[in-house]
Amino acid sequence: MSWLNGFELLCYCITALSIVSFIRRKDSKALFAFGTGALVGFTMELLAVKFAGQYHYNTAFWLAIGARPNQFPVFGGLMWGILISYSIKIAQKFRFRKFMKALVAGFLIVTMDLFLDVVAIRLDGGFWAWEGQPINLAVNAQAFMGVSWINFLGYMVMAPAVAWLILRSWDIVGDSNLKKQALYMLLNFISGVAIAGAGNVLNLLLNQLTNSVSSFVLFVIVWVALAVLVAQRTLRA
Repeated sequence: MSWLNGFELLCYCITALSIVSFIRRKDSKALFAFGTGALVGFTMELLAVKFAGQYHYNTAFWLAIGARPNQFPVFGGLMWGILISYSIKIAQKFRFRKFMKALVAGFLIVTMDLFLDVVAIRLDGGFWAWEGQPINLAVNAQAFMGVSWINFLGYMVMAPAVAWLILRSWDIVGDSNLKKQALYMLLNFISGVAIAGAGNVLNLLLNQLTNSVSSFVLFVIVWVALAVLVAQRTLRA
């Protein structure tokens, strides 16, 4: 079994254990947050590989949706749901307002992605490949060790947007109202795709106009600011 399929299997196990945990603890909010994150993750990734044309996933994954070469591995969408659920739970430990909690949740996801992506593109031919982007250790205005900055900035738009929508719905819907939670999951999914889609289209346009410099500058400014803020609050606590 390859590294690629081993990681895929691990993600399915993590997803299954997490869902069982949510159900056993009767944590319906976390369960519907998972559903929202997974739906947005699947939709945005399928749209990205189909229309953006900047990267494509490896065809060796066991389970994938979409027609080649625009397929997306199933575990990727499921892990989006898991990451959103747990990053929000961690962000809630900070005494921030809702908007800042959403930004912190996005910061946690993107920070993990910074380390994961540079490894993933190097294992077993790459979990995915960026078109025209050499795989090296260079960190410049175009890429971070072989991964385009537009990837990280796109996540920095999508993850906080989805987290904020989920947090807002938690304030509105009671824990026991499962039908209303399911309704808000669908509304959050539609809204999340709309916001993330608009943000990523703008991101792509700026990227083309500035030769990727805008993605690099915007991402670094936002990431560093959030890193300093999280560090300060953690030390105070």
